[in-house]
Amino acid sequence: MVLTALIAGAALTPAPLQLAVSSASLFKNGYAVVVREAPLSGNGEYVIEDMPQAVLGTMWISATPGTKISSVIVTNQETETETPAQSLDEILRANVGRVLKMRVGERILEGRLLSADGQVLVIQEEGGTRVINKNAVYEISADGGLIWKTPSKTSKPVMKVNLTAGPGAKLSIVSLERGLTWMPGYSIDISNDKKLKLVSKATILNDLANLPKIEVRLITGFPNVPFIGYWDPLTSRQSVDQFTGQLMQMGTPQQLRERRDAFANTLGQAAAPSGGFDEAFNISPLPGLSAEDLFFYRLPNVEMKKGDRGYFILLALESDFSHLYEWDIPDKVNNNRYTQDEDKPGDVWHSLKFKNTSNQPLTTGPATIFKNGEILGQDSLMYTSVGADAVVKMTKALDVRADDFEEEIAREVLTQTVRGNWYDVVTLKGTLSVINRKSEAIEIKISKELTGEMAGADDNPKVRTITRGLRAVNPRQLLEWTIPLKAGEKRTITYTYKVHLLR
Repeated sequence: MVLTALIAGAALTPAPLQLAVSSASLFKNGYAVVVREAPLSGNGEYVIEDMPQAVLGTMWISATPGTKISSVIVTNQETETETPAQSLDEILRANVGRVLKMRVGERILEGRLLSADGQVLVIQEEGGTRVINKNAVYEISADGGLIWKTPSKTSKPVMKVNLTAGPGAKLSIVSLERGLTWMPGYSIDISNDKKLKLVSKATILNDLANLPKIEVRLITGFPNVPFIGYWDPLTSRQSVDQFTGQLMQMGTPQQLRERRDAFANTLGQAAAPSGGFDEAFNISPLPGLSAEDLFFYRLPNVEMKKGDRGYFILLALESDFSHLYEWDIPDKVNNNRYTQDEDKPGDVWHSLKFKNTSNQPLTTGPATIFKNGEILGQDSLMYTSVGADAVVKMTKALDVRADDFEEEIAREVLTQTVRGNWYDVVTLKGTLSVINRKSEAIEIKISKELTGEMAGADDNPKVRTITRGLRAVNPRQLLEWTIPLKAGEKRTITYTYKVHLLR
């Protein structure tokens, strides 16, 4: 009978369940989709102490086929522990009833400690009972050692899962969590005048959990996860008032998406070593995966502890490239008012243009340009699909001088209001001047935004209409010229346009 009761009691004891990360898919905003698994040893109740902190709606619990989960409850579990004493008073209280030796001034008192309450000690000595001030004691010892730990109770949230499971069964939890992310980066080497070499790396930042030689997937794309920043109520330990208050503050679905978008958009020369940046590393042998509008780079056998940082090479490619010089000229009309910029040269950027010749897209990230081991510049490489062209700014082209100037050549004073406002129709003439002081020929792309109706332009620019507001009185256009310039050559381009300006 006693043995049967003991066996029944043991069967009712909850079994601790240690979940281990089995896969992880990392976004670039500090969040990751994490799958945790643990083997089950049979029927009964299991306790999970290290619970994931999931984004609202993303935590899901499952098990291998044939396993039946009857309940999942998150509750507080009390445990008894011993805590080291933090003061002399705590040690005295812990040793009441024992024989102690206490140094008081130059004397050593020995006796049984009867009480340590308040500011005094009551000691039973051979000749009677003595009371001394606690503050007079500055050293304590005892034969056989002192009690220096005090019992205490702690409470922590745990997840209790009741289930029936067969041999080889596993429990799985998937959730979107904060604390595991990655950052892309690119090196672009143009030491060869004909072909550039691009190497893509990934830096993984792990503040979430141990990764025990698992496949890690690095996500590029723009996921729709509007509830980032809101926690799942199962494990968040929020009160009912806190959780419902969180729901009330969410706003409309559009406001959620706007906050998500704002959150998601938050990223002297030294000689570099010789050789390619990919030569000392094994590039991931796994092909990437596409899932609808997201792409997953895959890294096998990633082993990292919580708190680690990792460096991985994703891909390398070679591509023909060309040098591109770009001059972007801003619009001088803002809210139907003309603003003349100060007289200074324009910024001409020396950029590189190349094709993504790999079989995987290039995600947005910082790109550093090298030549013969020296850093030439750095810019953001924007998302580039397979086979598409990429343009990366390298440096300002100081040897290409660019100036623009606009002047008024005619004005018509309107005698009637337009949409309730008084306007003048002003005809403006713009003059663009570029000179190539480099020792070789270049090709420069000039882009000019203007508000108004173009009346004419030299060299037949490409004209594109830009979207304007519904109540706008002026059209908006983008003019683009592609001009070849020989070494030392100067070119001048003029254009004219009419614009309604507020009087």
